[in-house]
Amino acid sequence: MKKIFLPFSVAFLVCTLYGENLKGKRLYTENYYECIKNSFSTADTIECMKKEFKIQDKKLNREYKRIIKSLSPERKKKLRDIQRAWINYVNKKCSFFYHPQSGSGGLIDMQECFLEETAERANELSKLY
Repeated sequence: MKKIFLPFSVAFLVCTLYGENLKGKRLYTENYYECIKNSFSTADTIECMKKEFKIQDKKLNREYKRIIKSLSPERKKKLRDIQRAWINYVNKKCSFFYHPQSGSGGLIDMQECFLEETAERANELSKLY
């Protein structure tokens, strides 16, 4: 189990630290990369992530609202159901990273998870419209 988990963890860490998806595309704003580059503490890093999360969350909501306007009532319901399932999944997945023994590393992992999932979903929604 450790042999499988370690390479996955390293790949995940490399992609998330550089803010790239698995296809090598940048997910975040240039301000985020600059902020991370200049951060010197866990608190700095988390603050960068929180700022970028707000931007990505606004983008996600903007894309969702744009799509939902153009759908039939039946398809609106389906998209709402999908979005609610996605929110539930992300909350459970990302919350898993932080626990009392994880320390600040777990807190950073949790914040990065929320940021990455939100940016990926915003991009996914933008392709649906």
